[in-house]
Parts: sequence; structure tokens; C-alpha cells
Amino acid sequence: MVKLIIGGDLCPIGRDLPYFANGDAKAIFNDLLEEFHKADLTIANLECPLTDSDLPIEKLGPNLRAPARCVDGIKNAKINVLNLANNHIMDFGPQGLADTLSVCRDAGIETVGAGKNLQDARRILITRLGNIRVGFLGVAEHEFSIATEVSYGADPLGLVDCVRNIRANKNNIDYLVVLLHGGNEHYPYPSPRIRKISRFMVEMGANAVIVQHT
Repeated sequence: MVKLIIGGDLCPIGRDLPYFANGDAKAIFNDLLEEFHKADLTIANLECPLTDSDLPIEKLGPNLRAPARCVDGIKNAKINVLNLANNHIMDFGPQGLADTLSVCRDAGIETVGAGKNLQDARRILITRLGNIRVGFLGVAEHEFSIATEVSYGADPLGLVDCVRNIRANKNNIDYLVVLLHGGNEHYPYPSPRIRKISRFMVEMGANAVIVQHT
């Protein structure tokens, strides 16, 4: 049996920032750490870029970021994968996302859901856990963070493209998890639209759709 832990939004800012920067996973996650260590894979959504850039983009709402060194708290928590498909990953522009990808790679943490262009962002991360090939697809609703054919960003939520992606990779995956970043923030229930989208993805081949952001 394979054990996955799928976390929600992780944002190393505010009063938690020093603990992440010092790599103090125990202070951050406390008794959850034992569960992380028991799991075959732990994945969470990184809700901001890890960058030392001080050049935010112009947008509505807050520009979130955490210093690059905050990756130490994530690494020491044994979080193996970070989903980057969300509405804040481009808050500090292409440099912020490029830094995040580099920082995670150097720390041995895999990423999904964002990249240097649309093709890169749409890549399904496939990892082998025992004899099971588990795929992760990260998608985000359209805000200020979406990739294009020639620019950095997150994988945009689009049902046609998602279905094509799922079907193109179905022979390479035994179990597919879709991480959908969307819905009404600060509201605990999925909207009828998000429910309909999630169930349709399952009909089209996803084994589970996990809605983050809300």
C-alpha cells in the first residue's frame, strides 16, 4: 500500500518565516512531522515564490514572497514535491518563479504546475512509489500567474487542455492526482462550478482531484 500526504497552501511568511528560514521543521509542523516521515510521498502547494527579488509585479491584492533560504524548513520537513500552480507564484515576476524552480531543484524537492513556458508548466510529474506510477497535475484558475507559450507561469485551468494532457499520459500513469487551485477564497465549500469541473476530470481519467486555495 502506498501512503500519500497532500497538504494545502504553504506560505512561509509572517511569524512563521524565521522557522522556515532556520530549517526548524519541528517548530512549524510539530506532530505532523511523524506523519510526513511515515508517508511514501508528501506534497503541498507553495503559495508564494521563494526568491530574494524585490521587484513585485503590478496586480490587485498582496504580492507574496519568502526568502530563498526558507526552502530549508520545507526540505527538513521531508516534503518531497511542491505544487506551484497558484495565483501567487508569479507575484515577483519571471525572476521569482525562476528562483523558486532553482531553489527547489538544489534542495532536491520536485515541482509541478509551473515552468518557463506553457509546455513546461503542463508537464505531469510522474513518480514511482514501489510498483505504482503516480502522476501529479497542477492547474490554477486564471489570475496574474498564468504561463504562455513563451513566458514563465502556472498551468492554467482549461478543461480541453487538461483532458488532452490526461489522455496523452494515461499509459504512463497508474494513479493520477489533479491539484486544482481555485474556488472562493476563505469559503470552506467548493462551488457548484468547481464540483462539476472536478467530477468531470475524474470521468476523464483522474483518480483524485484535490481542490486547494480555499
